Amino acid sequence: MSAPATLQSASPAGVSDFPIIAGFTPSGHASLAGQGVGDLLPLEAHHFWQRHQWQKVPDPFRASAPARHNTRMDVINIADAPPFTTKDGSEIRELLAHRNSVIRNQSLAEARIPPGEATAPHYHPEAEEIYYLLAGRGRMQIEGEIREVGPGDAIAIPPGQRHQITTISDEPLRFLCCCAPCYEHADTVMVDNWP
Repeated sequence: MSAPATLQSASPAGVSDFPIIAGFTPSGHASLAGQGVGDLLPLEAHHFWQRHQWQKVPDPFRASAPARHNTRMDVINIADAPPFTTKDGSEIRELLAHRNSVIRNQSLAEARIPPGEATAPHYHPEAEEIYYLLAGRGRMQIEGEIREVGPGDAIAIPPGQRHQITTISDEPLRFLCCCAPCYEHADTVMVDNWP
């Protein structure tokens, strides 16, 4: 077991909201080496943490994210989101992304595809996507797998996977699309001769 972190002052930048025992030290102590904290069961460790007034230290999993402390709440109505056409040919209304809100690491948009039309086959090297269908019926293809989908279905699209969705109903296909990281035209690679 590696030695616990040394005492650092509590700071809002990159600090986890959840205690990670290996990342805490009691006030006034340089380290916990030799105190046997690593041998404690979770409940015992929690009580040890409370008794010794542990200080938070930066969480290494949050260290790469820029510190942004904003108390603003962004609420965007679909009626206020201007439509635009993505590189794959679908019409979307971007609800939340870094372009219009405090959101930095994902985006949420509503996509619409008219009856009989489809997105152009494409993939995203970086972004993973989730489609959540609201209205209409579609045929979803990811690589070699094809499924019919409809309202209430959620579709997971991993990065790097070629995909296409086609409207097969008489009404437009409407779905929410969540991308992480945020949708960018530069992260959309069009695919020729597929499917």
